[in-house]
Amino acid sequence: MYAEIIVDIFNNQVDRIFTYKANEDTKLGHRVLVPFGRGNKPIEGFVIGFIDEPSFDPSKIKEVIRIIDDIPVFDEDMIKVAKFVSNEYRCPLVGALTLIMPSGIKGRDNLLQYEKWFKVTNIVEAHRFIEESKGSLKLEKQFLLMSYMIEKKEDSIRNIKNVLYITDSPIKSLLKKGLIEETQKEKNLDPFKNVKYDEYKKINLNEEQRYIYEDIKRKMLDGLSKNLIHGVTASGKTEIYMHLIEDVIAEGKSAIFLVPEISLTPQMVERFKGRFGDKVAVTHSRLNNSEKYDQWKKAKDGQISIMIGPRSALYTPFNNLGIIVIDEEHEKTYKSETTPKYDAIEVAEKICEIKNAALILGSATPSIRAYKKAKDGIYNLYTMKNRVLNYKMPKIEIADMREELMSGNRSIFSLKLKSAIEESLNKNEKIILFLNRRGFSNFVSCRECGYVMKCNNCDISYTHHGNSNKVSCHYCGKEEDYPKVCPECGSKYIKSFGVGTERVYDEFIKNFKGVKALRMDSDTIKNKHSYKEIIDKFKSDEYSALVGTQMITVGHDFKNVGLIAVVAADMLINFDDFKTGENAYQLISQVIGRAGRNEGEAKAIIQTYEPDNYVLKNVLESSYEDFYNEEIMYRSFMNYPPFIELGVITIKGEDQKQLVKDAMTIKKFIKDNKFENINIIGPTKAKIYKLRNIYRYKILVKSKSKENIIEFYEKLKIESILDLDFNPINML
Repeated sequence: MYAEIIVDIFNNQVDRIFTYKANEDTKLGHRVLVPFGRGNKPIEGFVIGFIDEPSFDPSKIKEVIRIIDDIPVFDEDMIKVAKFVSNEYRCPLVGALTLIMPSGIKGRDNLLQYEKWFKVTNIVEAHRFIEESKGSLKLEKQFLLMSYMIEKKEDSIRNIKNVLYITDSPIKSLLKKGLIEETQKEKNLDPFKNVKYDEYKKINLNEEQRYIYEDIKRKMLDGLSKNLIHGVTASGKTEIYMHLIEDVIAEGKSAIFLVPEISLTPQMVERFKGRFGDKVAVTHSRLNNSEKYDQWKKAKDGQISIMIGPRSALYTPFNNLGIIVIDEEHEKTYKSETTPKYDAIEVAEKICEIKNAALILGSATPSIRAYKKAKDGIYNLYTMKNRVLNYKMPKIEIADMREELMSGNRSIFSLKLKSAIEESLNKNEKIILFLNRRGFSNFVSCRECGYVMKCNNCDISYTHHGNSNKVSCHYCGKEEDYPKVCPECGSKYIKSFGVGTERVYDEFIKNFKGVKALRMDSDTIKNKHSYKEIIDKFKSDEYSALVGTQMITVGHDFKNVGLIAVVAADMLINFDDFKTGENAYQLISQVIGRAGRNEGEAKAIIQTYEPDNYVLKNVLESSYEDFYNEEIMYRSFMNYPPFIELGVITIKGEDQKQLVKDAMTIKKFIKDNKFENINIIGPTKAKIYKLRNIYRYKILVKSKSKENIIEFYEKLKIESILDLDFNPINML
């Protein structure tokens, strides 16, 4: 038998199938160790197929050294998905396989962790020992242990010691007497195993919810169906998801539920665990590799039926997948910024096609791309215009910061916002202050000579964090001491400018003394439990305000939030990117949607210097449809996605001179050749020319067909590092 193997070398030169002799135990999807190259260096490989006879001399074919894992890490369907990712996003197949296999297993035999268990060997002898040792001080601990073991039959050493408070000595004694025996079992690494969840009862659907649920359920009978639920915030989309998932599980199938932020995972786990119990598992980047592998293996073994997590949860190895739900589908975290730069929604569509499963997308502010697909009939479109329990949408007001400046108010907070905060505090309502930038200030500059402190590794200004005397780069993490004088001219007039969440938090504490507030951004999230701890604190009566970045904008169900403030809307609407309007509308609308989830009327205040901006006007009207019509007209006129495919090719290199030469070579190549059906812009310097000590040029390629862009990309054969990204999150 001959195995077709992809070797674990991330290089286009070896991105092809190699043939090896394999034994009868080798299965599709196995990780294997194989000799590679002239020196026969042992290297990992992945079995992606078999052939009966090779097309060349069999005597020259090397043999597989050994199988690494007991069980295959891929099945046939996941190999198909890997091939799709490799072809669609132009990365070596090994890169796609690495993406799909259990996290952290690469280079290791497996990530299973075992612990000692003990069980009673002979129940008759065990009872005899109990009778003989009763009342003996010398055998007191052994008596205690034996009594416990008779009751439990078997248990782990960890549980035994925690319950009985004993050392190893009585355990060794009973082992020596042959009354108990030691076994090995896999550790239960479920990160939520010690968390108790209240029952989350099934809720009766209202008329709007029921129509959508029943119609999607009917379409699911035919197998593959793609659906978009456009429902205002707090309209009850989650309950529809849970009803559909319950039906899928009743049929013996499984479900994948994607969330965009780790911060949403605890809340969703709480709801799903409360409804479905131990059938639910979770994965996300804050778990260690062993914990992630444990969740992966439970899915593969059929021990769980629902996996919740960010985009990596897509590759859960369920044997009988019935549904994939992508909540808050508009969120940009569903698009990978590292190679392979895949789009989770596109990959989910492919997985559903392979598995004959249903795809459900949901959002209060759908992506322009998804909404156009729904308008074009590619997705089934469902609209939810009403909040559950007749909760009212917040009343939205604009605070014109131009007028504040003219009146002499130079504070972060407008007079209108200060008054609204006081009013909410007097009503014992909670307050959320949103600013999509962390840190205390955005940059450090000298007022004497204009010098701006920039990171040496990146072409970007340092951010100052007020709780330290350091400035740091948010791209590479480099830190420097906050300067006492200007490094350029020696002036003492060097200070911090701009505003971040840390400064907003500090200003709030100063202005509203005695009011307890929390901050949620990537600086305050230290471990896998930080999100839940901050959210739980804010839900309690102890804290009244939450200052945060976009991780507070979606999915959270906060009660008694009476006021939402978008502190600096201009930071969202003034980016040089074709998606700026879409991103700004989504962020502002979503954060406003966190308010008004109880009786009474909530308020939202948007602070801006551009109150006439079309994005803010549509937010004020709470009209996604009007915003979509205006935005789609602009995209069509400018020939931007979703009307075309946009590819961004990055030319990268550590040697700046060589990079410039390569860029000029490509420029000449483009000029000397005619490329039909594509529009090429560049190469030009990237917005951030230097990033983590790598210099970068960009080429923008527009075409009706993704294949045309790929064909052009493949023709650029130079020594520089080339990287292709379709419809990128940003144009940095």
